Amino acid sequence: MDVKLHGIHTVRRKLADGSVRVHRYAWRGGPKLDGEPGSVEFLRSYNQAQASKTAPDAYVIPGTLGDAIKRYKRSGDFSKLSERTQREYSRYLSLIELEFSDAPLSAFNDPQMRGEVKEWRDDMRNRPRTADYAVAVFKRLLSWLMDNGELVLNVAARMGRLHRASRADIIWTEDDHAKMAGVQTPLGQRMAWAMRFACLTGLRRSSLVAIPYSADQGGYFDWISNKTHRRVIIPILPQLRALIDEMPETTGAILRGARGEPMTPDGFSSNFDAITTLAGVDKHIHDARGTFATALALAGTDDREIAGIIGWSPEKVAEIRRVYVDANSLALRTAERFTAVNGAANGQSQNKAK
Repeated sequence: MDVKLHGIHTVRRKLADGSVRVHRYAWRGGPKLDGEPGSVEFLRSYNQAQASKTAPDAYVIPGTLGDAIKRYKRSGDFSKLSERTQREYSRYLSLIELEFSDAPLSAFNDPQMRGEVKEWRDDMRNRPRTADYAVAVFKRLLSWLMDNGELVLNVAARMGRLHRASRADIIWTEDDHAKMAGVQTPLGQRMAWAMRFACLTGLRRSSLVAIPYSADQGGYFDWISNKTHRRVIIPILPQLRALIDEMPETTGAILRGARGEPMTPDGFSSNFDAITTLAGVDKHIHDARGTFATALALAGTDDREIAGIIGWSPEKVAEIRRVYVDANSLALRTAERFTAVNGAANGQSQNKAK
């Protein structure tokens, strides 16, 4: 039967024996199709799937992981996540559905299923970040099912990460800050201030949008974090004092949006993405923490003190110092030595001229 069908999503999975298993779905994230293309069975399952679009849960089989995913997305645990996190989770839940939607929940109480999940993860090894995030979401889903009493085992727990790269030794440079400041819009100016502030405080996103002017005690910030409910003390370096004096407000939240309004953590991320794209800056928000560690080291703070302020290990701080601070010190000493040599040479030349 030669019928052209639109929107079919095909997934090819290479098995351990070298053979390839092909799965076809009515659309990306849609139900799996039965039979082979061109068969009556295939066409029937395609038509049923298309009809199910008006009732999205109609094709989900009760007692399967696909059914559990639908219930999880309607649960209170899922709804209390931020909108940004819900979008991210939904993306990875769709990847899980593509592979395991029809699998009965009982199968996930079998330890051997861990091998299936690991193999699925390894199929994404050319996208290690995606693979690791997908496993993290899978683990969260299975934990929810365990809390509900539907599973006694989490086969995705304690699964190693594929992505090992660390950004601890990546810092914001003056060139990055200059590019941010070069975006000549109200939001560009605000986010340029915000990222300098982040690089001089080492604060995470949730604290960056919450820290108030009232926390300024002159030589340091002192306030209770809304997220951890713990006291936070951050030294105010001279560069940070100059930056604060440059900002227009004096009360309320220190960092603001384009119209001077307070930002939410998600709003901060959206603004950051918009301005770094315009500025051509390829850095992350959390790279500011390594930058702050560098600033503290250059100000004379020792590694253990820096570790205590930022919450890192002294070894991690030592790596930052080795890569940036010691390198800067070496470059400065070299420059001073050449300056001295050139100065002496110039003096000798002048003496000869006399």
